[in-house]
Amino acid sequence: FRYKNQAGIETNPIEHDGKLIGFQAKYYTNSISESKDDIIDSIRKAKSKNPKLTDVFFYVNQELSESSKKNEKAPKYQKEIEKVSSGEGIKLHWRVPSHFELQLALPENQYINELFFSIDSSVGDLIDEIYKHNKKILSAIRTEILFHDKVFKIDRSVLCESIVDQIKLNKNIIISGEGGCGKTAIFKEFYEQNIRNFPIAVFKANELNVKHINDIFHLENHFTFSDFLNAFDSEIVKVFVIDSAEKLAEISNNEILFNLISSLSERGWCIIFTTRYSYINDLTFHIKENYKISYKVIDIPLVDRVIIENIFAENEFLLPDNSKFVERLRNLFYLNEYIEQYSSIDKQGSFSGFIKLLWKKRIQNNVITKDNLHRLRESCLIDIVKMRCNTGRFYVNDKSLSDLALFNLTHDEIISFDDVHNGYFITHDIYEEWALDMIVSQSFANHQSISDFFSELGDSLPIRRAFRLWLSERLYESKEDIWHKKYKEHNLYNVVVKSFEYDFKEIAEMMPKLLEQNEKKL
Repeated sequence: FRYKNQAGIETNPIEHDGKLIGFQAKYYTNSISESKDDIIDSIRKAKSKNPKLTDVFFYVNQELSESSKKNEKAPKYQKEIEKVSSGEGIKLHWRVPSHFELQLALPENQYINELFFSIDSSVGDLIDEIYKHNKKILSAIRTEILFHDKVFKIDRSVLCESIVDQIKLNKNIIISGEGGCGKTAIFKEFYEQNIRNFPIAVFKANELNVKHINDIFHLENHFTFSDFLNAFDSEIVKVFVIDSAEKLAEISNNEILFNLISSLSERGWCIIFTTRYSYINDLTFHIKENYKISYKVIDIPLVDRVIIENIFAENEFLLPDNSKFVERLRNLFYLNEYIEQYSSIDKQGSFSGFIKLLWKKRIQNNVITKDNLHRLRESCLIDIVKMRCNTGRFYVNDKSLSDLALFNLTHDEIISFDDVHNGYFITHDIYEEWALDMIVSQSFANHQSISDFFSELGDSLPIRRAFRLWLSERLYESKEDIWHKKYKEHNLYNVVVKSFEYDFKEIAEMMPKLLEQNEKKL
C-alpha cells in the first residue's frame, strides 16, 4: 500500500525476518554527489514517518563514483549519507544499474529484459503485434444484431465449447458453413473467451500469399517465422487460425504453405481453418494430400427458422412473402441486414432485390449523392476487388483510388486500413462477393461479343468463381424450376459447373454454339 506523495519511501514498509523494510527510487539528472542532501532528507523523512524502520533499499539510476583517495573505495558523499542513515538506525542498501544488469543477465529473466529494458525488438513486441493484428482482423465482425435500442443475439455457446473441446484434444479443426452464417463471429466469441487462456494467432488466407514465409510475420517489425515459433514454444496449448481458407487455392507458392502448416503442426500448434460449405471438399482433399494432418470438421448450421419466426413475432416484424427470401434470412449476415434495413425493404420483393437494396445502402450509401460520392464509393470498392483478383494480395493500395471514397468506405467499415502493410482490405467476404457479382454483371451488360466479355473478365480464380455463381444464379432466377431442371441435363449447364476446368477462351468459343443448341433442345 502507498499514499500519494508518500514521504521518504515509495510505499508502506513490509516486515520480513524481523526487519521493517522500505525502498526509495530516485532518477537523478545531476550526479549522486550533488544529490547528497536530497538523499539524506529522504532517509530522515522515512524514519520520521516510520519510527520502526530498520532497512531502506535505495534505487538510483547511476553508479556511485569511486573515491579519488588512494586505498579508499567509498567516496566522501557515500560515507556521509551512510553515517546519517546509521544514526537514524537504518541500514542503507544501495541499488545501482549494475544490480539490474546482473539480474537481467540470468536466463530465467531474459523475457523481462527484452520486454522492459531492451530498445531492440523483442519477443514481447512480437506477441503484442500478433494480438494487434488479430484485433484488426476481427474488429469489424459483429456477434450481435442491433436494432434501435434492442440487441438480438443467437446463442452459439455450444459451438464455441465444441471448438475448445477439440483444441484440448490437440485436434486441428475445419469450421465450415455458408458465407455469412457466422463462422468468423463464432470464432470471435471463442477468441474473446480464450485469448487470456492460450495464445491465438489469426490470419486471412490471402495474407499467406507471400514471396517468403518470413513475410507473413513482417508486421510492425521484421520478425521471422522462427521468431514466431520460438516466442510461443513453451506454451502447451496454442492456436493458429487461417480464415477464409478456401482462398488458399489462389496461392501459387504451395511450398510456403507446406512449410508453414507442417512446422506449426510439429511445434504443437492446433490449426483452425474456416471455409465455406461449397469449398470444403476441395479444402479437405488439399489438407489430406499436401499437409498430411488430421482434422475435425465443425459445421455451422443456419439459424433455425423457428428461432427467426419467434424473433419476428416478438418484435412485430413481417417476414418476406417470397419463400426463398425467407430461407436466406436463416443466414446471420442477411438476417442482420434485414432487421437493420427493415423499414426500407419490400416485403413482397425478391431476395435479389434485397441484395440490390443492400448494395445501394451499404456500398453506395446513396443517402449522400453530393459530388457523386455514391458512385465514387461503388467504383472504389470494385477497383479494390479487381486489384485483389489481379495481384492475389490481401492488402491493396493505389494512388488512383479516390481518397474521399476510401475515407467513407472505411468509416462505414466496408474496408479497413492496415498501417503496417500500408494497404486496405475488405472487412467481409460478402462485400467482396457482391462486388465480384457486380463486375461480372457490368461486363455482361456492356459486352460487344462473348469473346470480349470473357477477355474483359480475365481468368483469375476469384473471377472464375464469381462467373459460375453469377450464371447459376441468373439461370435459377430467370426460369421456372422445370426449365432449370431440363437445363441441367444439357451441355451449357456443365460448362457453368465445370468452369474451373475450362480456360475462359475455350468457354468464349463454345458459348454461342452451346446457347444455340440449348435453345433448340428446349
